[in-house]
Formats: sequence, C-alpha cells, structure tokens
Amino acid sequence: MTLPPDDPRPPYLQIADALRTAIRGGEFAPGSQIPSTNDLTLRYGVARNTVRSAIRELSDEGLLVARHGSGVFVRSELPEPLHTGGDGSRIDAVVQELTEVRQEVRDLRQRMAHLESLVQQEPARDV
Repeated sequence: MTLPPDDPRPPYLQIADALRTAIRGGEFAPGSQIPSTNDLTLRYGVARNTVRSAIRELSDEGLLVARHGSGVFVRSELPEPLHTGGDGSRIDAVVQELTEVRQEVRDLRQRMAHLESLVQQEPARDV
C-alpha cells in the first residue's frame, strides 16, 4: 500500500489518517497492538521517522499508547472524535474552532471600544 501521490498533506499525516480510520472503523480494536514501526514503514514505503511522527500524532490525540519494549497499542478507552466528519481529518474541527475564536475576538474588540468610548466621555474627577 502506498500513499496517494496527489495528496498534498505530509506523509505522516496521511498515515495518521489511515490508522485513525482503521482504529475508528474497528480494524484495530481497543487494547490491541497496531503493526510494528517496521511493518508500517514497509506498508507505506516511508522512513521510520515518518511512521513515528504518525504514531506520535495519534498518541497526542489519545488514540494510541506506546509501551516501551512491547509496542504501540490502541487505548482501551478511545476519546470521542473531534468532529463527526467521515474522513477522520481534524482539519474541519480546527477550522471551526479558529472561526469561533476569531468571532469571539471581534466581539471583545467591539466591547472594548465601547467601554473605552464610555470612559472618554466621563468628566474628569477631582481627587
């Protein structure tokens, strides 16, 4: 199995996405061991560091846990997906979150401008 040449994402993200889909789809059950780094390296035709980066990505998401000397395992209790999209990509969730943050910043700017205008309108007080 090779990675699609027309996918613009870095290979480690493509591999992470494939593994994420396999985990969420039940190919790798909770608590089960995923293929070794060497096996994944051969399967995807990439360097070991690329596979390690993909595993790190999924570990950071809470899907995998590495046990030194034993291998990498699917967590027994999987976290909820970041979004309900069918492709397993986190991009949609991140874009949505950024959009919400930008709107909150805009709202805060407007509130600050309003408060500043109120402060400027108050007459100076003698202390």
